[in-house]
Amino acid sequence: MKMALIMSLVMNVLLLSAVYFMLSSHDNHAIQVKSKLTSPGQQSFTSSLSSASVSAPTSTSEQIAITSVDSTLDPDHQFTQLQTLANLGQWEVLAPLLSEFLYQYPSHFHAQMLEARVIIHTQTSAKGLEYLYTLMSNQGDEQAVMYIQGFINDHVGPIIDALRDNQDWTALATFLEPLIQYAPTATQYIEPLALSYAMLNLPDAMENTLASLPEQHPVTIQTRRLWVEKFKVTRVAQNSNNTQAGDKLTENIISTNSPADIVIPLTNRRNQWYAPLNIGSKTFELLVDTGATTTAISREAFARLAPRQKQFLGRILINTASGQTQAPLYSMKNVSMSGWKLGQIDILVLPVERLSGFDGLLGMNILNRSQVIIDQVSGALEVRL
Repeated sequence: MKMALIMSLVMNVLLLSAVYFMLSSHDNHAIQVKSKLTSPGQQSFTSSLSSASVSAPTSTSEQIAITSVDSTLDPDHQFTQLQTLANLGQWEVLAPLLSEFLYQYPSHFHAQMLEARVIIHTQTSAKGLEYLYTLMSNQGDEQAVMYIQGFINDHVGPIIDALRDNQDWTALATFLEPLIQYAPTATQYIEPLALSYAMLNLPDAMENTLASLPEQHPVTIQTRRLWVEKFKVTRVAQNSNNTQAGDKLTENIISTNSPADIVIPLTNRRNQWYAPLNIGSKTFELLVDTGATTTAISREAFARLAPRQKQFLGRILINTASGQTQAPLYSMKNVSMSGWKLGQIDILVLPVERLSGFDGLLGMNILNRSQVIIDQVSGALEVRL
């Protein structure tokens, strides 16, 4: 009996010891994990976080994990924390922290480059690029100059291509006008800016822009030819019929007898037409707006999209009914409308949280892709490819 009692006591002690050991191991593991998540000196965490932020969305807890920088750390480890916020897209949180860091380390080159990205995301791309041109002019290191110029070229190119493809000549001119002051002989600016002025029927501004090129330069010849074709011939005939400049949809309404390749049902509410637009697996209802150059969606609609569906191009100035404002421009993948495969489309994110009863505006950069007719009787978009 006594022996059984002793054995029972021994077993209980062993059991309690095992439980204590397991709990201790769990607590130590938790401390180690917490240390990895909060310590800026862990290179492996930084690397994995950088790749994760590109491939998948982060949780809310991760996005608000860093609200200050540990000033007791060396500059490189402090900058790692700032870079983490950039990887998470926390630009508003990052801005004041980076300003404080640059106040202490004003010559930190990578922090200066990060400052340009902050300006691009919180102000406009043009402002960020102006900052980079100023930074480049103060550099004595040739490699640093080449690095900055490469960043400028990589950022400018997609924006110019998108705005030119969308025929958003006002936005393109507004974007390029400050940049050409820093690089007045750069053909990459001269050609699209002169073209914008030509398409806006501003021949004096067009000629002033082309003045830095030789008289027989191909860009000069082509730009002048396009302006003449559009405003000296085509527009004369259209103006006689009171047709608005650039309203290609109106021109397409000169009906054809051929059947439509695709018929997209529209919804009519209060004499306004709404069309379905698919971006990946998400469907949005957009107001058909022939006055909008570029298709746009609200911030709430944008937040419903998966990260892989959208690629940031830049932040630009746009004209709205209430005046000029800033808006980010994205390239969206897998866009379609009821069987009409559009592929990749540039879309603005409107500076409003949500719209009243719809998700955005269906602009001319989609309606101009083919011959599109609004059939007022059947209530449908007729598309002839």
